[in-house]
Amino acid sequence: MIILVGTYSQPDEGRPGNGEGIYSVAFDTETGSFGVPQLQLKCLNPSWLELSPDRKTVFAVREVFAVDHPTVSCLEVKEGGNLGLLSEFPTQGELPCHLAFDPYHSRLASAQYWAGDVEIFSVAPAGLRTSSQFHWPGSGPNVTRQAGPHAHFVAFSDKGKVLHVVDLGSDRVISTRLEADNSISETSILSLPAGSGPRHMALNNDASRAWLLCELSEALVSLRRDALGWKIDKIQNGFTSGEQENGAAAAIRLTTDQRHLYISERLQSRIAGFQLDGTKICEVDSGGLAPRDIIVTTDGRWVIVANQLSDSLTCFSRNPISGELQPTGKVCDIGSPVSLLEIKKPQ
Repeated sequence: MIILVGTYSQPDEGRPGNGEGIYSVAFDTETGSFGVPQLQLKCLNPSWLELSPDRKTVFAVREVFAVDHPTVSCLEVKEGGNLGLLSEFPTQGELPCHLAFDPYHSRLASAQYWAGDVEIFSVAPAGLRTSSQFHWPGSGPNVTRQAGPHAHFVAFSDKGKVLHVVDLGSDRVISTRLEADNSISETSILSLPAGSGPRHMALNNDASRAWLLCELSEALVSLRRDALGWKIDKIQNGFTSGEQENGAAAAIRLTTDQRHLYISERLQSRIAGFQLDGTKICEVDSGGLAPRDIIVTTDGRWVIVANQLSDSLTCFSRNPISGELQPTGKVCDIGSPVSLLEIKKPQ
């Protein structure tokens, strides 16, 4: 198996930038061992990587302020997991931090954290082209983190006709119906508890249910579809000893078989697993510091963690039936890893 790793390559506000760009790492699905990281693309802060359904194209953000030219890149996946740059397109907003691809209409959505903008790019054979931009004003009670909107996650559903936006700054999930020309014809807004700071979502295959991880409150929120948007089914603590207003919950991932989900927390460096009814399966140390991203391999046997502040990837073996995790002790040294993407499935 081959895993792509996006890293921070630029220090900011005490956050180290020990990486150089996007790396590929071989992963042995029999032993849980990592290969030696190979730098595929030297670039600034590729903090989110997105794969097209045909596994032939990778999209990457350049999470920087305007002075350093924020962009979205389109990369070709070559033989052996190597990457080739096809095109780059500048974003109008600053700090792009998340992407979603719609294969039905060949468009890419980008969430710009700094001002809360969302952009839609058309994906052409030669790369990216013209875009549309949306902005929903708002704020929250946490004055240091919610002074304005901060779009942190985007996802398409309904065969690409609906776009869901998670806004950490205004404690909302915004669902919009997009027309073929990228115009909005309908919008539904779900408000979360004030100050919760929703960050990322995981949707099931038919988008009838979703699970939302709140960064600031560290709450796990179960959602059910309500026409265009969502309604809250259940809110629970994500971690045994968690923050309530200044937390650092980060990643949420649903397993391929739709049976379990896993979340990460950076302050305590913890990974927690749940059944979909909210029953906690496990809570374990991440094996490093500040687990920014996690993935569950498509064979269901492994959970891989990107520990941003310890410059390491760690690996857990996973029981596909119970969902329980066991540390393997396997570590891969790589600077400031923050995004993980499996591009070559196990044989």
